[in-house]
Amino acid sequence: MQSEGDFEIYVKSPVIYGIPLTTLDSNDLDRYYQAIIDAADSMDQWILFENPQTNAATTNIAMETTLKHYQQLSLHGCTGIALLLANAIARVVRYEKELANLPIPFTASKNQIELARFVEGLVDKIDQKTLTIHSNAS
Repeated sequence: MQSEGDFEIYVKSPVIYGIPLTTLDSNDLDRYYQAIIDAADSMDQWILFENPQTNAATTNIAMETTLKHYQQLSLHGCTGIALLLANAIARVVRYEKELANLPIPFTASKNQIELARFVEGLVDKIDQKTLTIHSNAS
């Protein structure tokens, strides 16, 4: 049985999948994003793919907390955020300006193929940086 504030985190390097299972309040969002940062601890660069299973960030406070965390993720190696809108976050449109000003690429869509292409492009950039670093070391 799920209780308020439940989420799951999966890692398939360099992508971290964040899956809020229930509505997350401000404290839950703090725990959720800290768990994502902890999961990314061993990676220099990574991508966040969020797939909320509920209307996880439908309040203004939750969306503002989410934006605050989105701003901070780049400081921990996050190179982009993909958000699946199939189940949630109608208010994301109201925050379009703030999302456009994030220090990292962000996209939100109901189209899983579009999100997969976005993530693949970011993974390619990470792979190219890794290749460049390795080729400079030889």
